[in-house]
Amino acid sequence: MAIAKMQKISLVAKSEYKSVLLHVLQGLQGVEVSDLTQEDPSSPSLESGGTYQETYRWYERSEAVLTLLAQYAPTKPLKVRLKQKRPTLTLSQLYDQVDEQSIKAAIERLESLSKQREEILEKRQKLEKKQAEIGPWKVVTYSPKVLQQARYFTVQLGYLPNDQDHSFYQQLQSIDSVSVEEVFSHKDRMGLVAVMPTSRQEEILEEMKDVGFSPLDYPYEDSPEAVYQALEDQRLALHQEEKTLIQTLKDYTRDLTDFQLASEAFYNQSQRQLVEAFSKDTPYLTYIKAWLTVEDLERVVRSLNQEIGEDHYALIKEEISQEEIDQDEVPIKLENKSWIKPFEPITLMYTTPNYREADPTPFVMPFYMIFFGMMMGDLGYGLLLWLGTTLALQFLDLDDKMRQNLKLGHLLSYPTMIVGICYGSFFGVTLPCQMIDPMSQAMELMIISMGLGFVHLTVGLLIKTVTEWKRRNFEDMYNDGAGWLLLFLGGVLILLAKGLEMPVLASLGKGIAIAAALGIVFVPVIYNKRRMVGFVSGLYNLYGVSSFIGDFVSYSRLMALGLSGGSIAMAFNTMIGQMPPLAKFTIGIVLLGLIHVFNMFLSLLSAYVHGLRLTFVEFFGKFVEGGGKLFQPILILQKYAHITTIDKNVK
Repeated sequence: MAIAKMQKISLVAKSEYKSVLLHVLQGLQGVEVSDLTQEDPSSPSLESGGTYQETYRWYERSEAVLTLLAQYAPTKPLKVRLKQKRPTLTLSQLYDQVDEQSIKAAIERLESLSKQREEILEKRQKLEKKQAEIGPWKVVTYSPKVLQQARYFTVQLGYLPNDQDHSFYQQLQSIDSVSVEEVFSHKDRMGLVAVMPTSRQEEILEEMKDVGFSPLDYPYEDSPEAVYQALEDQRLALHQEEKTLIQTLKDYTRDLTDFQLASEAFYNQSQRQLVEAFSKDTPYLTYIKAWLTVEDLERVVRSLNQEIGEDHYALIKEEISQEEIDQDEVPIKLENKSWIKPFEPITLMYTTPNYREADPTPFVMPFYMIFFGMMMGDLGYGLLLWLGTTLALQFLDLDDKMRQNLKLGHLLSYPTMIVGICYGSFFGVTLPCQMIDPMSQAMELMIISMGLGFVHLTVGLLIKTVTEWKRRNFEDMYNDGAGWLLLFLGGVLILLAKGLEMPVLASLGKGIAIAAALGIVFVPVIYNKRRMVGFVSGLYNLYGVSSFIGDFVSYSRLMALGLSGGSIAMAFNTMIGQMPPLAKFTIGIVLLGLIHVFNMFLSLLSAYVHGLRLTFVEFFGKFVEGGGKLFQPILILQKYAHITTIDKNVK
């Protein structure tokens, strides 16, 4: 339950074994390769090779193809999707199942089909737009273009604004030497055919425009009816072409698994090629520097011996220098028991611990569980959380991140149920086994919350004190830890003296508190060569007591949030209970279920967020330094297949 002890190694092998060596390291999923090009600027850059970019591009193209095929794949029933499991493969088995050449050809073919469909859709949209324009005119069976070329009269199609009393139409009809016929009428405009003498065409058109007439630009030679039918024939031909293309795309969905494994293979290959650029190479040898845990060293050696042979490489264990530790160059890997591991993301969300300090995750777990349980505080909600997470963990094929999140929710369901029993709350209904009533005993609950806050802060200060003691940094040990612990002790003794009516205990408490406060002021004076600066610094440190008061008040949210969630549940239970019997046992049951699900979601969100707040600000702020570099082994994508790390199968 700590930060894993790390081992730095150097690997030297013949150049022809470089790819196999990195393949083994990637397959073990526990080795981070250092970038040696940063140490030597003259080394060739990643961009010079282009292999990584090319392979990664194939990964992106395969993902795009999977997105495309997902649109045409038949929808599987929810039950089938929930039961579907990823295949379990080693990295070598994954590569063996992917025919790279045929997959690349299929990807190119699918990209071409996708482009063809986009072109078809674009053409069809243009045709449909033309059809929308010409459609209202298709009742015209002659060609306006031909009639416009007549010697004595001309025909003009156009639009006129449409109003309720047809005033525009009447004005148009009143124009001399023009005959107007309505073709169609819509809400905002109507379509007209106007016949006029060719000799007065321009004059009459100007008069018609004055009353709102807009000539139709008709570029076709045939009649609107013939043009519309021709456009419809083209649209149907495109539709048939699209239908054939869609069927081809649907046929490719039968090979969906092949594309999924290929996507995973391309990504994993690209990550290996990425770290290939991190080594230093000569025509004959390759040199790789890497980090791994001490526990994994034997596993790495065994795998390398099996795949390369111990005569074809050299592994040198290197000592970690103090400079590397101080400069936070040692990768950090958290190693905790299975019931603590789900809480690691909380620590990493705040910061990555450095190699000089302890992993705070084991201390986070008990307090976060208690805080979460108090803010949820309902047996029914806890049972739902337990049941949901248990079923998901048991039956669903989850990636590692999602599994850890569900394990966290599963662990948090237990304190929620325990506190729910103590509060006597089951979906807002009071149980007979109630130990404390949050409604009538809010003050007692507030005292419990403050007491937990005191313990929480004290543990943080104790960790800080022990850490600085081990470093022999006695100034920070007292100023940031022990001094405040003594001040807390004095305060506790004074409070106990009032309750027990023991004046001697009160005097002892006052003495300890005063001595602690004086120490906080004068310890910086002792360790600072500039005494006045040290004195001012000490006074400022003592002023920090105000922040501790704020910290204590923050723990009141444990009472407030638990009280609010229970109050909302009780209020809605009362409202539903007052409904008529028929409504209560029909829509009332459904409504009550939805309300409780919503209230549970709000309680979960509040407990999660405020639990993080108490952990980050009040707890971590007292002792966590952070600034470490997270351990990052060669990445492996496991979206479509579970990649096992069985050493004997890694090739």
